[in-house]
Amino acid sequence: RASQPKRGVKNKKCEDDEFLVSHFLPGVPPDGAPQSGSEHSGLLSRALKSLGDFGTPDRERSSQGQRPCEEDSDGRGIMYIVDARSFAAAVAQMTQGGGMECTPNYRNCKQAYMSIGNIHSVRESQQRLRLLLSGKPSDGWLSRVDDTGWYWHVSNLLGAAVKVAQMVQGGVSALCHCTDGWDRTPQLVAMAQVLLDPYYRTMEGLMVLIEKEWLQGGHRFSSRCGTPRVMR
Repeated sequence: RASQPKRGVKNKKCEDDEFLVSHFLPGVPPDGAPQSGSEHSGLLSRALKSLGDFGTPDRERSSQGQRPCEEDSDGRGIMYIVDARSFAAAVAQMTQGGGMECTPNYRNCKQAYMSIGNIHSVRESQQRLRLLLSGKPSDGWLSRVDDTGWYWHVSNLLGAAVKVAQMVQGGVSALCHCTDGWDRTPQLVAMAQVLLDPYYRTMEGLMVLIEKEWLQGGHRFSSRCGTPRVMR
């Protein structure tokens, strides 16, 4: 998971970022690519060595009950850069110094846009739903609930999480982000992990998931939930 790249209208690039992403592709040896003496070796190389089955041949993953990963022409696995926003929203962020990855600079990477609603559209939908629920049920009540857009937001998020889970289950790496990486991103990656790993469907696992994807990910609980901050 990450936040959006600072590409901007000038199409800026970051070679360190491109280098880092390239080493999280399936089939990349943990100690093969960074050359000794390279400015990129060292900490990154040690981190890559600690990541389990990097470089495990597809036939071994298949024998372990995992599907072979999708490969590009050079034999490396594919990574999907999953943008929780719509393509139009990502392009609009370029005028503010953000944007999306320029895929030609990220080897063996493909982009997927999930079109999950931003915090403003979700808040507006929730307010309409709360207003409706505060009244008495009447004729056409279910269609009025549908008109709030809440079902669309929930359905879209679940559909995006299923797609990410299918990518990972199929041996494809997925890098997820939205704009800042603290609203739609934790929703997406947390739900995908709930689908993939039964541990996160336990009480203990759910607490771990909330801590690592929401608290450590910087989700703004205070402003999003309207709770007062504790001043120390």
